[in-house]
Amino acid sequence: AFYQRYGIDSAKFKGLYNSFAVSGKVSQSKALAQKYQIEGVPAVVVNGKYLISGETAKVLQVTDFLVAKERAAQPKK
Repeated sequence: AFYQRYGIDSAKFKGLYNSFAVSGKVSQSKALAQKYQIEGVPAVVVNGKYLISGETAKVLQVTDFLVAKERAAQPKK
């Protein structure tokens, strides 16, 4: 298998891959992808408000802008 070429124990990998923790994270990710109607990658959701997807450089630029906007809108502590 792919992971064995990198020295990863097959039984350990399968045990972790099929674990409750990993299954839970996968289910959570699928639910969020459905909630935000994510249809491809890359995709980033900022503060639960904005979905950004598309070409990598623009995704990063738009994400940086929206993160700064959301931080500026937060009440000062």
